Amino acid sequence: MNIQNKIIDNLPLGYAYCQLIYGNNKPVDYIFVEVNEAFNKYFEIEKSIVGESFLNIVDEDINKKQEWLNLCFDVVLNNKTVDIEEYTELLNKKFRMRLHACGDKHFITYFFDITKEQTQINNLLLEQRLKNTENELANFFNVNLDLFCIANSSGELLKVNQSWNRIMGYELSDLVGKKLFDFIHPEDIEKTNKIFEKSQNEEILSFVNRYKTITGDYIYLEWHSYPYGDNIFASARDVTKRISLENSLNVEKERLNATLFSVGEAVIGIDKDGIIYLFNDEAERILGYHHNEVIGKKINDFVKIYKENNNDECIDFVNKVLNKGKILKNKEEIYLVNKNNKRVPIQLKGNPIKNNMGAVLVISDYSESKQKILEINRLSFYDHLTGVYNRRYYETMVNKFDKEAQYPLALIMIDVDNLKMTNDAFGHIEGDKLLIKVASILKKYITKDDILARIGGDEFVYLIPNTSLDKVQRLIKKIENKVERESNKTNIISFSIGSAIKYNKNQKMEDVFKEAEDMMYKNKINETTNLKKRTIDVIMTSLFEKSKREMLHSARVSLISEKIAKEMGLPKEQIKNIRTAALMHDIGKISISEEVLNKEGKLTESEYEEIKTHSEIGYRILSSVSEFSNIAVVVLQHHEKMDGTGYPSRLKGSAISLDARIIAVADAYDAMTADRSYRKAMTKEAAISELIKCTGTHFDKDVVDAFIKTLK
Repeated sequence: MNIQNKIIDNLPLGYAYCQLIYGNNKPVDYIFVEVNEAFNKYFEIEKSIVGESFLNIVDEDINKKQEWLNLCFDVVLNNKTVDIEEYTELLNKKFRMRLHACGDKHFITYFFDITKEQTQINNLLLEQRLKNTENELANFFNVNLDLFCIANSSGELLKVNQSWNRIMGYELSDLVGKKLFDFIHPEDIEKTNKIFEKSQNEEILSFVNRYKTITGDYIYLEWHSYPYGDNIFASARDVTKRISLENSLNVEKERLNATLFSVGEAVIGIDKDGIIYLFNDEAERILGYHHNEVIGKKINDFVKIYKENNNDECIDFVNKVLNKGKILKNKEEIYLVNKNNKRVPIQLKGNPIKNNMGAVLVISDYSESKQKILEINRLSFYDHLTGVYNRRYYETMVNKFDKEAQYPLALIMIDVDNLKMTNDAFGHIEGDKLLIKVASILKKYITKDDILARIGGDEFVYLIPNTSLDKVQRLIKKIENKVERESNKTNIISFSIGSAIKYNKNQKMEDVFKEAEDMMYKNKINETTNLKKRTIDVIMTSLFEKSKREMLHSARVSLISEKIAKEMGLPKEQIKNIRTAALMHDIGKISISEEVLNKEGKLTESEYEEIKTHSEIGYRILSSVSEFSNIAVVVLQHHEKMDGTGYPSRLKGSAISLDARIIAVADAYDAMTADRSYRKAMTKEAAISELIKCTGTHFDKDVVDAFIKTLK
C-alpha cells in the first residue's frame, strides 16, 4: 500500500473513486473502483464493493437512485465539481458531499457525516424558536383585551394577564394564589361546579357566570377553559353589556309575544322562503290548526285565499308581499278556507320585514263585521218600526222597476188618516202601534215580486210589476175590506188610497207618482171629517173608561156652563158650543197616564206639570177637525186666569174668550164641591165664597155673578 492509499484510507471522510458504465453511447450506471474505510463505515458496508455497480448495491428508492445517477453523469460529462447536502432516509443520516470529475469516465465523491452537527444546530434553532415563542406568548398573554389566566387543578391562580387589572380592578400580585371560585357570585357557584364535574380531561369548557370586581360589583364573564395536565388554561370576556342587551331583548320579545298572542287578529310570521315561525292563538282559531302543526312549514300549504266573487281563483298574496317588499292590503272581498273546510271572510294585511327577512301577515276575521255590514245594509233599506222597506230602498228600486219588462207597473199610495190625532191623543207609542197594524195589513197582500215601503211618517207605497188596472182595483178593495173588519168603536183604522199605472216608457215615473198621490188626497178629503169625528168620539169614550170621575166631572161642568151662558143671555148657537166645549174641556187628559189621572192623594210637582199639558193636547186633537176649531180654542184657554197667571199662554182679561171664562168658573166650582181622596168636598157656600174671593184675579166678575144667580 503506498502512502497515498494510506492517507485516503485514514481520511475522516468517506471517499469513492468511480467509473461510468455506458450503454448505447450513454452513461447508465457506474462501478466503484476504490473506496476507503470511512465510506464503508458511513454506509454500513461490511464487504468490499470494489467492482460492484451502484444500482446493484444501493437499496434506495429507484427515483432517488436515478436522481443521484443523473447528478453524477452531469458532473463527468460537463467536467465540473458539485457540493451538495443530502439526507438518506435508509441510514437516517445527513451527508455533506462533493462530486469531482476525473476525465471522461471517472469521478470522485467525498462524504462527510453531518448528522450530529445538524442535530446540534437544529436544537439550537429550536431552543431559540421556543424562546421567541415564549416571549410572543407572554406578550400576547399580557396585551390581550380578554382575561387570561392559568390555574392549578385546585383552582388556584398561577398566572393572570394585565386585563384582570383593567377589567376587574385587582392588582395582579393580589390575585396569584387566590382561588377562581373566590370571585364567583354565590348563586353561580353550584352551576359552575356542575360544569367542571361533567367535563372530561382535555375538553374545552364554555360557560357564563358572574365575577366580583374590586368594587364589589358583579360582571358577566364568558369563559373558555382548557384542562391540560395539572393545570387549567382559561380566557374570559366581559359580556355584561351583551347579557344586559340580551335580557332587554328577551323582555321586549316577551312583551312582543304577549302583544301578538293577545291581539284580536291572527298574526303569522314567515321567513323569506314562506316558512312559518310565528302562529298566534287567533291564527289557531281562524285557521283551525295548532301552531305545532304549522311551525317550520310552508305557509301556502295552510293559508289559501280566494276572491269572494271567484271561488276558483287562489290569490298568491304571500309571494306578492315578499317580492314587492311593501305593505299590501286586500282591496276586494276575500276569504280563506280553514282546516275544517269552512269559509272565513277576512281582511288581510302583509307587512314585509326589511332586508328581505320575510314578512308578517295580519288576518282579521271579517265574519262578524261582514254580518254587521249586511245587517246595517238591511236596516238601511228597512223601516225599523214596521219591518217594511223604507224610502231609501223604494227610491233605489223604483228605477230598477221602471223597465219595459215590468210594465204595466202599478203604484199604490196609502196614507194613514188618523195618525196625528192618535199621536196627540194617545201618545206616540199608540201611534206606532197604529202604523205597525197598518203595515201588517198591507203586508198580507204583497207577493215576492212586489215592493211595499213606508216612504213617510204616515205614507206607504206599493210597487207592483206586470199587473193590470183590474188587479189593482181588486187589491184595493181587499185592503179596504180588511181595514173595515179590523176597525171597531175603540180602535179606528183608516187610510186613504190612490193608485196609478205606468204602461210604457213614455210615461214619467214622477207623473205616475203624482197621479196616485192626487187620487189619494182626493179620497182623504172625502173621508177625513167623518173619520175625525169618529176618532174624537173614541177618544172621549176612552177617557171616560180610564176615569169615571172625569166622565161625571165633564157632564157636570157642561151643565153648569150651559146655565151660566143662558143666565148671561148668550145666543143659542154660542150656548150650544159652550155646552159641547165644556163636555170636551178635558179631552186632552187622554194622554195623561192612568196612574196620575186616578191618583189618590195630592199630585207631585212633576205630576201637576203633566196634568197642565192636557189643555194644549186637547186643542191639537179638536183643531184637526174644522167643525171643532172654535171649540178647540176654548179648550186651550179654559185654565187661563184674568190676571195672566194661568196656563198655557198666560193670557189676561178680555184676551181670554168669554166661553173659556165661563167654563173656568164651572170647572173650578165643580172641582171644589166634589170629594177628592186627599180632601172632603167644600160646601156650596164655601165654594161660592172662594169664587168671589178670586174674582178679578182668577175669574171674570160678570161670569161669577151670573153663576151665583143660577144657584138662587
